[in-house]
Amino acid sequence: KDKKEKKAKKEKMHDQEADEKHHQARPQMKREESAELEEVGGSTDQSNLFARFQKEMEELKELKLQEAEDKAERRRKEEQEEQEKRKRREEEAQRQKAEEVRRQEEQEELRRLHEEQQRKKMEEAAEEEARQKKQEELRRL
Repeated sequence: KDKKEKKAKKEKMHDQEADEKHHQARPQMKREESAELEEVGGSTDQSNLFARFQKEMEELKELKLQEAEDKAERRRKEEQEEQEKRKRREEEAQRQKAEEVRRQEEQEELRRLHEEQQRKKMEEAAEEEARQKKQEELRRL
């Protein structure tokens, strides 16, 4: 949910930036139009207006196309980043799992060694006790 909200915010901010760029470009276009009018001697006949309109429409189409390409590129980058994040999380999870398995194996080995030591101590104690009993019996005889 947070990812979707974050993504929506990013897109909204980018759309606002694109709108601002477009609005900033408008005064420039008007200055260019004025310069064009002066070049043709101030003539504002139908063909000049239509040609200018066509030119503006073409520029607007190009701007929209560029915005769409930019948006698609941003989405591709975001998707790639998400895939990389997922991959890193999966690798980290696998690493942690392997570490946990290794730790459990270590604990099992330590437990086994401890049991082995305890068993040896018990055997040695039993052998020592048996030796002492034999010596006592020999002394009695």
